[in-house]
Amino acid sequence: MKKFLLVLAGIILMTSAALAASGVKRVAVLPFAANSSENLGYIQAGVTDMLISRIAAAGKIEVLSRHDVEAALEKTAMKDLTVSSASQVGKKLKVDYVIWGTITKLGPGVSVDGRILDTAVDKPPIYIFTQSQTMDDIIPQVTKLAGSAASYILEGKEPAGAVAAGALPGQAAAPAVQGSAVAQPPKSKSASFLEAIETDWIVMPPPVSERKGFSISEETPVELIGMAVGDVTGDGRNKIVAIDKQNVRIYREENGEFKLLHKAGGRSYDRYLAVDIADIKGTGVPQIFVTGINRGIPESFVLEYKGGTFVKTDTKLPWLLRVQEIQGKSVLTGQTIGNREAFNTPIFEIVWRNGKFEEGGTVKIPRGLSVYDVLIQSLSGMASSGIIALDELDYLRVFEETDKLVTSLIGLQTPKELLWTSEDQFGGSSNTFDSLQKVLSKTEIVPPATPVNIRMIGCAEAGGDDRKHIVVAKNISTVARVFSNLKVFSSSEVHDFIWTGKALLERGKTKKIKGYIADMQIRDINGDGKPELVLALVTNPGSLARTKSVIVAYTLNP
Repeated sequence: MKKFLLVLAGIILMTSAALAASGVKRVAVLPFAANSSENLGYIQAGVTDMLISRIAAAGKIEVLSRHDVEAALEKTAMKDLTVSSASQVGKKLKVDYVIWGTITKLGPGVSVDGRILDTAVDKPPIYIFTQSQTMDDIIPQVTKLAGSAASYILEGKEPAGAVAAGALPGQAAAPAVQGSAVAQPPKSKSASFLEAIETDWIVMPPPVSERKGFSISEETPVELIGMAVGDVTGDGRNKIVAIDKQNVRIYREENGEFKLLHKAGGRSYDRYLAVDIADIKGTGVPQIFVTGINRGIPESFVLEYKGGTFVKTDTKLPWLLRVQEIQGKSVLTGQTIGNREAFNTPIFEIVWRNGKFEEGGTVKIPRGLSVYDVLIQSLSGMASSGIIALDELDYLRVFEETDKLVTSLIGLQTPKELLWTSEDQFGGSSNTFDSLQKVLSKTEIVPPATPVNIRMIGCAEAGGDDRKHIVVAKNISTVARVFSNLKVFSSSEVHDFIWTGKALLERGKTKKIKGYIADMQIRDINGDGKPELVLALVTNPGSLARTKSVIVAYTLNP
C-alpha cells in the first residue's frame, strides 16, 4: 500500500510538471458569496459549475473540480475571501489563476461580480461582471463571462469593462467597475484633518472645563435619524436641529455642552426621515425643512422662527427633500415616490414662487437614485457639476451630469458618464421607510424597506487648504449589507477624499467610532470662525435596552 501511494504521488507530480511544461494553465474557481436575504445556494452552485465547465479548454486550461477546491478551503478555515487570502489558496492549490466573487439578487435577475487573480505576479486582480435581467438568461450571461475569463487567462486580453482593482493585501474586493478603466488610486500620504480627532471621548467625555475643541450633548433616550446646522433664529449663531421619528429638537452649543432651545413633537402616526436648513424663501432667516412620510407618500413641512418661537408655515409638501450646496448657492431638491420603483422619478429644484413651494427645473442626476443618494459638486476637470453617489450596494460612484437610468450606467456597456467607483463600501443606513409599492403590496413577496442614505459633505475650508474635500461616513456591520432587513451598525468612521481629476483619493479617516452615525455636518457651531465636524450618533445600536443618542462636535484645525 505504501508503495502504491508513493507511485501515485509520483504520477501526480509528473502530471503537474508536464502541465506546467506544456503551458496548460491551472485555474481554481472558488465559491461565490451571495448578497441576498434569499437562499441563493442553488444559484451559487450552478454559477460555479458553469464557470468550471465553460472555462476549461482541453490542452490549454485545466480547471480544478468544485470538490477539490471546497476540500482545500475547509482545511484553511477562512471565513472571508480577500485578495490576500485568495492568493494564499491559489498557491496552496498550485494554480495559475484564482477566480471568485459575489452573486447579488437584483429584482427578477442576478448580477455576478467576478475577480481573476494571477497568482504568479504581484498585481491586483481584474474585475469581470455580468447581469441577467431575468433568471431565464443567467446561463448565456455566465457563458459570456466564462468566455471573457478564458480569453484573459490564455491571451492576457482583459474583458470589456474589466478594471484593475488596486486592492490592498487583506482588503476585500469590490464589484466590477463598468465604464471606467481607471485603477484605484493609492491613499494619500498627506495627513487628513480627520485623523487628529479623539473619538474615545464619546465613550468617556472629559469634564466640561477640559473640553477644548470638543462638545457633546447629554444622552437622549431616542434614535436620532437626521441633523442639520444653520442660523435658524437669525442671531448670527448656528443652531443644531436634530430629529427622531416624531420629534424635532433645536440646540445651541455653549461651552462644550448643548442647550435645548425648542422641541416640537409630532403626531403618533408621523414618520420623519430627514432634516435640512436653507433660506429658500429669501427672508434672511433660514427655514427648517423636515421630510416626513405617511403610508408611503411624502408629507413634508417647514418650520420657521417667528415671534420668538418656531411654527409650522408650510405643510403636506409632496416631496422627499434635500438641500444641496451648488456653486455657492443653497438649492432645495425634491423628489416624489414612484408607484413601482421608489426612486424611478425625476429630481426637481423646489422653488418658492407666488407664496408657495413648487417644482422648478429638473436636476440632472442619474434616474433611479434618490435625493439622499447623491452629492452634487463642482469637480476639477469637469465642465458641469459632478455627481457623487452611493449605489444600492453602498459603493461610491462618480458620474458626469446625466439623467439616464442608473442601471444603464453600471451595466455591461462602457458609459462615458461613469468616471469612478470605489473598492470599499461606505454609507450604511438604518433609517428606512416603507415605499408605496410595499404599503400597497398584497402578495407574500414584500419589497424590502427603502433606505435613506447618510448625508455626504463637500467642503473646502475644513482641510485648511484650497482643495475641495468630500467627507463620507462609513457605518460598519457584519450583517447589514448581507441581510437587507437587518440594519444594525455597531461602529463607524468618517473618511476624507479629494478629487484628483480622475478618481476620489482618500486622504485619511477618523479612528473607529463606537456607535452608528445617523447624520453629520461640517459647520461652525460656536461662533469662533472654525468649522466643527458635528455628528448625530446612536451610541447603542441594536441593543436590547432603550436606544440612546448624542450629538458630538469636534473642532477641525484647532
